[in-house]
Amino acid sequence: MHHQESGSVISISSKTSKDVGVRIHSRYSTRAVGGADENKDVTGKDKIASKTTRGAFADITNKLPSNANGLKAKNPTKMSTVTTASAASSQLPPLAAKKVSVNETVSIIPEHILPSAREAQASKGLKKPDVKIVRTSSISETYLVGEGGHKSTAEDPMVIDSEHGEVIAEAIRGEVEDIDEEDRYEPSSCFEYVEDIMLYLRKQEIDCAIDSDYLTMHTDLNPRMRGVLVDWMQEVVTRFKLLIETFMLSVNMVDHYLSKVGKPVTRDQLQLIAATALFTSAKFEEIYPPVAKDFIFICEESFTMEELFTMERDMLSTLKFNVTVPTPVHFLRRFSKAARSDARMHNLSKYLSELAQPEYTMLKFKPSMIAAAAVYLTRKMTASVPIWTATLVKYTEYEEKDIMQCVKELNELVRRAQAKSLSFKATFEKYKEMKTYTVSTNP
Repeated sequence: MHHQESGSVISISSKTSKDVGVRIHSRYSTRAVGGADENKDVTGKDKIASKTTRGAFADITNKLPSNANGLKAKNPTKMSTVTTASAASSQLPPLAAKKVSVNETVSIIPEHILPSAREAQASKGLKKPDVKIVRTSSISETYLVGEGGHKSTAEDPMVIDSEHGEVIAEAIRGEVEDIDEEDRYEPSSCFEYVEDIMLYLRKQEIDCAIDSDYLTMHTDLNPRMRGVLVDWMQEVVTRFKLLIETFMLSVNMVDHYLSKVGKPVTRDQLQLIAATALFTSAKFEEIYPPVAKDFIFICEESFTMEELFTMERDMLSTLKFNVTVPTPVHFLRRFSKAARSDARMHNLSKYLSELAQPEYTMLKFKPSMIAAAAVYLTRKMTASVPIWTATLVKYTEYEEKDIMQCVKELNELVRRAQAKSLSFKATFEKYKEMKTYTVSTNP
């Protein structure tokens, strides 16, 4: 089916994207002669989905919450940064709690640590990492903070389980919390380098900024075509069960390439460019990336493998092989940690940041600002008080007034998505599932 736009016929066909603009190839809804699904093998398994084993939502934790229909992410490789109250409490045996005063310090080294390890610490002159009551900026919640940063809500803000070192935080507005203190003795958290990493990402997002008006040099393209293309990329990422990092990096590569390529790009080249960006970013981010044949198949063989490899060489040369660029998700995890977001809130923040990707007008905002605006809007939607704390100001480096324009534009996207008036629906559909807490359908 062809669509007319600006007096010309769009040359890329589609069966998954019903929107006008760029039409994208897909064969997931087609069937072979005789009624058999050509995407299934003789055992009935999906040929494409079986090529990847990495869960699509394994970035915050590789253990899905207990209420997620029993589903479990595969190939766990990353540590959990936050957990739900039920998950935190299920890891610890029931113990009698004792009440202590606010000024009393409690050891957070569990008693079950091997004696040899405790003796080694003592021989090096290391002190037990005693801590006082952890006070957060929120005045609406108190938390149990234990090993690995796990937390759960507690009724009594003064109860402490001294054996497992769980500290219940009494919320006080305006006090800046050291969100890295609890990870000081966790080597995989990179406690010593986290500040340097964030400084590097801040510098990179300025050095790698994308021209927010780059489409003016491509007379055959417009913002709507880019939006349809990115929406299709989201469908492919969901179908292949790829990571959010892969999606955001691929979108960044498309924008960077189009902003730096020295010649105008026509609309019939867009799908090849998008497929190449997905193919390359998957190799960079995934453990088991899809192979070239998968991308050729999903695009109904609209280009050859040689054309895919030629475009990959051209794209990487244009980008000078710089694909280590910051995206909103790189900042979002740290900002969610500063906000003490639980798994549901973090998924909502991810939804908001991904919802911004197809919108050409959002290119004017830095990745860190989109991440900060997503956390702000998440706290607003979940009635967290206060919305913007002193801790968030410190770690996001944004005052509330700095992000309000971005917040308003994100909020408008959410309103349109829930009213089903948003043209790009792939992200909304992705976050309707139980494993993402159905955050896109919640008011």
